[in-house]
Amino acid sequence: MNSSIPELPSPSELAQRVQSGRVNLFSLNSMKKTSGIYKITSPSARVYIGQSINIESRIKSYKKLHDCKKQPRLYNSLKIYGANAHIFEVIEACPVEQLNERERHWQDVFCATGDAGMNCRLTTTTDRSGCHSKASKMLMSKRQAGSNNPNFGKRGRQTATFGRKRTNSEREAIRAFQSTRGRIVQQFNLFGVLVKEARIRDFAAQGHSQGNISSCCNGRLKPITDMFLSTRKPYAIH
Repeated sequence: MNSSIPELPSPSELAQRVQSGRVNLFSLNSMKKTSGIYKITSPSARVYIGQSINIESRIKSYKKLHDCKKQPRLYNSLKIYGANAHIFEVIEACPVEQLNERERHWQDVFCATGDAGMNCRLTTTTDRSGCHSKASKMLMSKRQAGSNNPNFGKRGRQTATFGRKRTNSEREAIRAFQSTRGRIVQQFNLFGVLVKEARIRDFAAQGHSQGNISSCCNGRLKPITDMFLSTRKPYAIH
């Protein structure tokens, strides 16, 4: 870390100071050619957390409304209030290889994807997966609902994926997944003694009719030699 940049307080202390309004972060003058994590605060007190290998350049692009259309919450705020009405701050300078870890840390500290945040998605790290905000999920769902869905009202040959052959890797992935999943049924004899518990496909591989097993489990077929009782809920066998 550059020795000319003052050290920040601990995350817990900083969070307390931010909530009390007493936080004093780096100024824009200290952003030149700095790699690290920055914070943008809107006039409505909503927060965006981002990373860059050159924060000064990134901030300038935001002020011109460049490079932020993929972040609609931030873009809309900059467009409505104007870039000059926002506060741009560096909250941590760090090496490039630590950017994802530190960005995710500060996103969690400021709840950047919540109602008081402007991030649409949390950053993926080596030990934590990224996820979209609730607002982003609802927007994506709305955009793909009903007639907005490219497959809406289409059947069979009309769908975009009809006739597409799966690759070998896709087939192997499907087989691997199916081998660990399945509907479990219990096989009883006519005296009510449990004989075996296994997947339906395992019984079918031994010569039992898969359709008859399903019908017996659903009560549509009266058993003659064996009685099958479904556990109803499919689950994985490890």
